[in-house]
Amino acid sequence: MGSVGRIIHTPAIKQHELPPSQRPRFQAKPLWHQAAAADVVLRETRIPDGEGEQRIIIAKRPGAPYPLVRAVESWKPGAGANLQLRRREEMVADHLLVTAGEGISAAEIIALAQRLGCEVRAHIGGHNRYLVSFPLDHHLTFEELRHQVHTAAEVRFAEPDHYHYWLETIPNDPRLGDLWGLLNEGQE
Repeated sequence: MGSVGRIIHTPAIKQHELPPSQRPRFQAKPLWHQAAAADVVLRETRIPDGEGEQRIIIAKRPGAPYPLVRAVESWKPGAGANLQLRRREEMVADHLLVTAGEGISAAEIIALAQRLGCEVRAHIGGHNRYLVSFPLDHHLTFEELRHQVHTAAEVRFAEPDHYHYWLETIPNDPRLGDLWGLLNEGQE
C-alpha cells in the first residue's frame, strides 16, 4: 500500500525550511477516474454552455451496486484552445432518493411512482425514504422527472443518489508537518 492518506511527520526538517524546489508538491487526484475506467458509455450529450460545454454521460459500470451511472460534467476553456474539466458529478442514472412527506404512507408513494411511469425499488430503513426507479428511456429527462417527483404533494424531497469520492491528496500547506494534531504514528 502506498503513502496516500498517511501523514508523514519529520521533526528534524520542517517542510517550510526546505528550498521551494525541494518541497513536496501535492495535487488533488480524484478517485472517480478509477471507478469510471471500466465504464461502457451508453449515451453522451454535449450542450454548449457560454464559453464551454456541459456533458451528460450515461454509462454502465460493471461491478457497481447500481450499474447505471449518470455523470454531469462542466467543461470550460483551459490552456490554449482546449477545454478543461472543471466539475464532475456522478449519480445513479435510474433512480431517485425520495423522502415522503409527514404522514404519507408507502402505498401513496407507490401510487405516485406508478402515475409517473416509475416504481419503488426499495424502502430505506425505518424512515420515509424510498428509491424510486425509472427506465432510462423514460419520456421525461432526469431533471424533469426529478422536478415532477419533487413537486408532488406526497413528497418532501426528491434528489439524485450521488456517488461521492475522496481526493487522494495532502494539503499543500508548507507548515503541515508543524501541526501537532496531525502526528499520526503507529498505524499501517
